[in-house]
Amino acid sequence: MNLNELVPAPSAEKVNQLAKRVFGYALDLDNLSEAKAQRLHKNLSSQMNIYESKIGSASQTRTKYYEMKIALEALSKHIAEKKAKPDYIDIDGDGDKEESMKKAAKDKKAKADEGYYGKRKKKMNEGAIEGSELIMAAKSMVDKYDAMIQDVGEMLNEQLLH
Repeated sequence: MNLNELVPAPSAEKVNQLAKRVFGYALDLDNLSEAKAQRLHKNLSSQMNIYESKIGSASQTRTKYYEMKIALEALSKHIAEKKAKPDYIDIDGDGDKEESMKKAAKDKKAKADEGYYGKRKKKMNEGAIEGSELIMAAKSMVDKYDAMIQDVGEMLNEQLLH
């Protein structure tokens, strides 16, 4: 068993966040098309090979080497994620059959959660309305009884005075 089988590999976004935290920069993966990412990956790979051939094993002691390595890893993961299986069957029902199935499944789950909480909120509102109606009715009854007690008190006072 390999360690990779136990721990899921980080996504391109996670690798990119690591680059931002460690080196202070991140790639704009959201606005990077697959073709641009592949060209950038190819150029960065060739630059790394040149860098390693010029400096040798000393390159692994330099920050620039690790910056390029992290950027290359983020690009590799981004390209792999872009090549994910398209949503041909339109899992989430949004009409976009070009998005990945993973994203479509995530969108569908988000819609389902939204629907559940939306229905729950509606039920809560109906329950709150019923509760407030009961409170209003109870207050009305208390007011009526209070008025009756006042009337009885006035009648007793009148009887005592006459």
